Amino acid sequence: MRAVPSIPNGNSGHGSESGGPPRCDNTGDEVSNADCAEDPAPVCVRCGSEIGIFIKFGLRWRHYRGGEALGQAEIFDPGHEPELAWRLPGPTPTRM
Repeated sequence: MRAVPSIPNGNSGHGSESGGPPRCDNTGDEVSNADCAEDPAPVCVRCGSEIGIFIKFGLRWRHYRGGEALGQAEIFDPGHEPELAWRLPGPTPTRM
């Protein structure tokens, strides 16, 4: 079994030092869950739409929109197959 490297502050990198959920910043300001996304999100390289696998419709990636609440996503066909990429958490980049 391979050892996991330690983090200088002594925690494993999962959660806060107090054992709670990880924080997005150290300012103490309230932030929304959208600002705190910890996991990369699947998107289509060709069009930038969100994509997902909907078990009810098979094990293929599909374009969708909406979906703020469970069961409210709208699957749509943009005219091309999804090409998987991962949007990393963090602020949205701005164009220069």
